[in-house]
Amino acid sequence: MKKIFLLLLFVLALNIDAQNEIDNTFSISAREIEAHKKMVALKLFSLSDASMHIGDIDSAINFLKKAIEYDSSIYLKEKLLRILFTNSIYDDNIRLLNEIVDIGESYYEKNSFSGKILFLIALASEQLEDFEKADKFYRLTLQTEKTMPHFIQFYRFKKQQGIQDSTLLSKALSLPWEEEKILIDIAELYGEFNPSKKLDILEKTYQKWNSEEVLTALLRIYDQQNDNQTALALLRKRLASISKISESLKSHFISLLFKESAFAEIVENQEICFASQIRDDLIYLMIAAWELEDFRLALKAVEQTLHSFELPNDVILELELNIIFFNIVLDKFEQAVEKIQDYNPKSDLVRLISKYSLKNITVYQEKLLATFSQLSLENNELANFLLLLFHWKFGEKETANSFFSKIKPAFIQEHKLNTLIASAHLDINDDIVAAEKILQNDPEIKENSEILIAQLLYELHKDSLAIHYLQNIFQTQKQPAPVLFILFSRYQDQINQTEYLQIMQKGVDLFPDNADILNSLGYFIADENLQDKFPLAEEMLSKATKLEPESIMIWDSYAWLQFRKGNYEQALAAMQIPLQYKIEHAEIAFHLAEIYWKLDVKEKALNFYQLVLQFADDEMMKELAQKKLDKFNK
Repeated sequence: MKKIFLLLLFVLALNIDAQNEIDNTFSISAREIEAHKKMVALKLFSLSDASMHIGDIDSAINFLKKAIEYDSSIYLKEKLLRILFTNSIYDDNIRLLNEIVDIGESYYEKNSFSGKILFLIALASEQLEDFEKADKFYRLTLQTEKTMPHFIQFYRFKKQQGIQDSTLLSKALSLPWEEEKILIDIAELYGEFNPSKKLDILEKTYQKWNSEEVLTALLRIYDQQNDNQTALALLRKRLASISKISESLKSHFISLLFKESAFAEIVENQEICFASQIRDDLIYLMIAAWELEDFRLALKAVEQTLHSFELPNDVILELELNIIFFNIVLDKFEQAVEKIQDYNPKSDLVRLISKYSLKNITVYQEKLLATFSQLSLENNELANFLLLLFHWKFGEKETANSFFSKIKPAFIQEHKLNTLIASAHLDINDDIVAAEKILQNDPEIKENSEILIAQLLYELHKDSLAIHYLQNIFQTQKQPAPVLFILFSRYQDQINQTEYLQIMQKGVDLFPDNADILNSLGYFIADENLQDKFPLAEEMLSKATKLEPESIMIWDSYAWLQFRKGNYEQALAAMQIPLQYKIEHAEIAFHLAEIYWKLDVKEKALNFYQLVLQFADDEMMKELAQKKLDKFNK
């Protein structure tokens, strides 16, 4: 407040002084009068500037207006209109926009204007939605002062009016290239309709300025084109030069090397990874070193990752498992044993054996056994558990079998190993009784033990055992769990058709509102083309779509039933929900291909047959798709 008060006193004194100077002009020449006026204008301009600094915009505007009364220079007029326009943006002030137009037009009528003044009138008119006036003053601007920003803004204005006049961009490019940011802007505008021109402009801009901003824009294009090699070439050149390169671009360089499996080059640039603030760079280094069997470097990378970053628990567990692995292959058995004892959950340790592998598997087995031998000195029961896993996963079932009795139920329960040990019993001995007993010992999974056994048998590819197990449940239990019917449906190709229909009908009778069971039986009828049961399938699948209206699998089943019935238009209509998603399921792709083929929309049909070849595991389905493609291409 004190500053503003002093400023006002100064203004008052200045106005009196200025008036005295003007009143006494009879004693001085016209030239001296002009000099005095300019001096007053300069003082007023200074006051305007001071007002801007303290945030008093209204005073700043008033001082400038007063200054223009003493000195009508173009610079002061441009300054006034710029302040008005800037303030109108911040305050969304229509009054100020109208003032810009009114004042600016008065300058234009008096033939006291510049291209910048005309441009500000055009901008304000556009904001006021006076598009006819905006168009007029944009054109006058370009007649007066041809600059890249003026051409760009006029292009954008016309585009909003529905006119894409690319000649305006061409004319902008014909001017001297003096500002890279403006050229990036022009390139982006070209990118909306001419991507190759965008790339050409950015490449030439990068050659001229060699700036990281342009390089970043170029890299985005190469990423979209999956042109990793060109991107890598640019980044290699920049890294080798004295040009500045940001940490983010260094990180991008490492990620591109990883995409191209350039593991040796990642290792060569390991200092980038160790200095990076991005965890993935160290992960990429770890994997690259692992691929090259440089396990010391891999270990160093993973240890720094754990030390330097806050990580989700699942990532921490994965990395700690890697540390155990690297210590084992580096013969650091004591360190490996220490990590194994600390590691939880113990069930994940199976991945030391089943997931990881080396080229020389025999040597790896020996190192694992050496580790477990060291572990047995400190924790014999944990060692026995790992030896069971070891012999099981390496196919030595007879030896593995001898370790079941060496692992106490209390140890299994303490470390929640019930499901894993049950799986071992099923895989090694087909021993459902032993598996059930193990699962029953865990109160948390006891009630779902039958479901777990059925799932484990499916995962272990014990198909005949799984079918027999489920059949026995359906025969002996009055109300099996609904999910068991769903698991049973996975084996429909391996079961007598009559028996399958009977069991799944039982599921429908027991759980009439279970959409998955309804869908399983309805789809089976459609897929097997059991025409006498089509009305039953229609009833079940119609009900399922109402129970689960967003299920793509249920709508696919309903569409396939309509296809079988010859209702191809209805089949396509039923596929509208699946078509809202990216099609990555071979069966859905095949059904869509068949529907479009029947509707004689051959191009779409061929696209979906191609997807079948991409995603299908079923050889018969792939063969049918290939035949259609071959037939079309003849």
